[in-house]
Amino acid sequence: MNLFVKKSTKIKSLFFTLFLLSLMGYAQVKHNKEDSISELDYKSLGKYINLNMQNEELSNIYAKAYLNKAKKELDTLRIIKALHWYHLINIKTCGFDYVDTIINLSKGKGYQNYPLIAYSYKGHVLYKKRNFIASLDNYLEVQKLNTLNDDRISLKVDFKIALIKNRLGQHAEAIRIFKKSYTHYTLQHNYVNTQIALFGIGDSFRLMKEMDSSMYYNSLGMQKATLIDDEENISYFSLNMGATLSDKRKLDRSNKLLLLSLPKIKEFKDKPNIAMCHFFLGRNYYNLNKTALALFHLKKMDSIFLEINDLHPELRQGYEILIKHYADKKELKNQLLYVNRVLKLDSILLKNYKYLSHKISKEYDHPKILNEKEKLIEQIKIKKNNYGNLLVLITTSTIILLIFIFRMKLQHKKDKEKVARLLNSIEKQQINPSKNIINKNDYNSDENIGINDEVIKEILSKLELFERNLEFINFDLSAVSLAKELETNSTYLSKIINHYKKQTFSTYVNSLRIDYAIERLKNDIQFRNFTIKAIGNESGFKSTESFTSAFHKKTGLRIKYFLKELNKS
Repeated sequence: MNLFVKKSTKIKSLFFTLFLLSLMGYAQVKHNKEDSISELDYKSLGKYINLNMQNEELSNIYAKAYLNKAKKELDTLRIIKALHWYHLINIKTCGFDYVDTIINLSKGKGYQNYPLIAYSYKGHVLYKKRNFIASLDNYLEVQKLNTLNDDRISLKVDFKIALIKNRLGQHAEAIRIFKKSYTHYTLQHNYVNTQIALFGIGDSFRLMKEMDSSMYYNSLGMQKATLIDDEENISYFSLNMGATLSDKRKLDRSNKLLLLSLPKIKEFKDKPNIAMCHFFLGRNYYNLNKTALALFHLKKMDSIFLEINDLHPELRQGYEILIKHYADKKELKNQLLYVNRVLKLDSILLKNYKYLSHKISKEYDHPKILNEKEKLIEQIKIKKNNYGNLLVLITTSTIILLIFIFRMKLQHKKDKEKVARLLNSIEKQQINPSKNIINKNDYNSDENIGINDEVIKEILSKLELFERNLEFINFDLSAVSLAKELETNSTYLSKIINHYKKQTFSTYVNSLRIDYAIERLKNDIQFRNFTIKAIGNESGFKSTESFTSAFHKKTGLRIKYFLKELNKS
């Protein structure tokens, strides 16, 4: 036994000696290798960094040599590039640590890619960390630095800003950006980004309580995904449609879609949307009086909040349900638990969302007062309308009433003829936004409007693209914004539209929008089921009043009457 121990000790000593010698040899080889690496030029170092990106140790050695060389030569841009490589090599561990240094070194230097790249990455990381205000600030910096107007950068940043704006409650602005992205990516045949844009549009309309529009865009996305058996997008559009149906109180249909999407979204480890699924399922089951299932899903939502320290503001309602349930059961301990939880969520929302600091106070602190106020206002309106109607009835004579009926019948006959002519014109020639396009050889150069002929041709050509690309359905379109897009000024633009389109700017734009609405109503049966407000919004009008007024001005018909007659045809 003792002999074995002695032999074992000698063997161990021998192995230890050999191990030390091998380490000394490795250190010498490594030292010599680092010396030879330091003699390489920037191009070679960059090449070896890229070739060895999968080997963290080796790529760090090359990056260090690149950085030391740049520091020795006081080359700021190459120092920044070296730090960028360090960031990429160590992205899973300490890569984020280099981002602020890159920003500080490159700020105000006028470099093409820096600090733009650093701000973009920082915005992305902060968004994933649920720090949305700071994320937005960084993306806005990227937008300012994109002086070359690179569309890829602009669209990527715009999309992220739209996501943040949605969380801040600025849904109309988010829709404008999502629709711009959708148009661009559709023309580029980029399926992935087209689907992301459709999801954003559908979700934004739901949050604006425009359920018809939300279902339309979600259905469109679902159809595209189903055609190619895209399980990921099928899951996300199922979630969006389930949420919309929940808001519409169609709870069983909503649950079916949510339960379809939840397992797949769990596979993607998308915690925020997993929480969203559990919230809507919990709320649905609560409203269906299935308390056990409701509590199960709402507590799942709560567990995700504890894990990621953030929830969408909409999910706050889940805690209200839990608090009410335990208050009704007189389980004070559980009630206090979820009261504390909602206070924690509120503090996070107040910190991250300026918009919500007002929104929470308004919608959750004084609901009873606001409800009473709205009821009183509605009652006053009803009384006022009843009084006005009574006054009209008292002062209207039988003769005037008969004349009125006669005129209504006559007007009805005229309106039917107008609808028939309008539909007939659509049959003969498809109404489209390009119908008013001026042929480049049609205008009379002898008619001087104080603008160079070449400028006129260029603007008319750009107007043609503007009409064909349906850019007139943008909510925020104005003479100034369109002139800027066409690279001219609003005075020239107005003169050319007045002269060649024979219309003012606002009449010209509204005419295109009404033509678009008529064509789509004629050909899209689903679109006819939208509310008048939704039809107007889809056609570019901000309000129902402006849409109905423009429609009547162009066609001489009321939109309700036109829809009624169209559905008969």
